[in-house]
Amino acid sequence: MALSANKNRKIAYNTTPRTTCRMELDTGVTAYVGAILQHTAAGNKAELADDSRQVIGIASEYGVAGDTIIIEAGQYERFTFTGAALGDIGKAVYPVDDETVTTTAGTNVVGYIVDVPATNTVLVHVTTHA
Repeated sequence: MALSANKNRKIAYNTTPRTTCRMELDTGVTAYVGAILQHTAAGNKAELADDSRQVIGIASEYGVAGDTIIIEAGQYERFTFTGAALGDIGKAVYPVDDETVTTTAGTNVVGYIVDVPATNTVLVHVTTHA
């Protein structure tokens, strides 16, 4: 299910540098804090992730179409993952939508599972390119 409000980002930064970038949101896009974002087909704007293009990172601020927002990668983020199990630790995850990930092979990795802290929740080291 896609985000409909800003997410309480329970994140932890690792010891390696995280990366940030600023990118304009595409037409029709509303990005809530914590949303997974990907490049548009043209590659010059951001849209909500659906695994059809390269993931950029995670929205660190709210924005609507035409806004330029900060997008981060390199941190640990919690995402919804239905049926997550401890055996999933270490596996790559792919976006289903802007808040949900899966280990079902996709083409655009969000990051790798480092923990399963709660039912249907995974902690992911976001390793995408911001």
